Amino acid sequence: MKICSKCKVERNDDEYYTYWHSTQQKYRTRNVCLVCTREQVREYKRKVKNNPAVVKEEPKKYCPCCKKDIPISGYYDSGKEVQGRYCISCIRKNQNERNYNRVMSEGGSERVCQKPNTYADEYQKAQTFMVLERLGWKYNDNGVWSKEGVKTADNVWLNIIPQPRTKRRPNGVIVRKKHGVHNYIKEIVQQKEEGMTYEELAYIYCCSHTTLRKIVNDFYREKKDS
Repeated sequence: MKICSKCKVERNDDEYYTYWHSTQQKYRTRNVCLVCTREQVREYKRKVKNNPAVVKEEPKKYCPCCKKDIPISGYYDSGKEVQGRYCISCIRKNQNERNYNRVMSEGGSERVCQKPNTYADEYQKAQTFMVLERLGWKYNDNGVWSKEGVKTADNVWLNIIPQPRTKRRPNGVIVRKKHGVHNYIKEIVQQKEEGMTYEELAYIYCCSHTTLRKIVNDFYREKKDS
């Protein structure tokens, strides 16, 4: 049993906070009981909540870039006592400026917009206009580039014959001539009666086996009805 130094009530040892004393190398028991300790914590929280000035102000550090006193939390934590020379805002701002200058020195943004007359940045637009104007192109008020003898201001290309789009086939593929499959109904029925499968017929007549099944079934249905 032990008497609390705050409330003067005798309590059991398990009603006191016990801690390890690193210097004495043994467990020690506080003189204030758990009930009083908890009440002190609640009282402190109420005091801080009602009076924010009690909270300890965060230490600040001078940033030579923005010339302001910035709280320590506004610096990158390098794991040492000194978090860094410049604050996070200045580092990000300087990094963005360096990246922008590097992109501009290399000819502008590498992003190319798919929509005509749209650009990733002003530098890309200026470079595009400079190149096209030196090649003899003219930008019109309607948003169309034109050049004499090549393209009009009405977006019409001159002396250019449109080429039909052809479907490319891999090497070694045999191009089969497509036929109107409904013109060969009797041949299809005869070949099917001779034992050919729908897959073989589909390869010959360049259609699906479902279409051939429908053709054969319709042929027998019409023959039965007649």
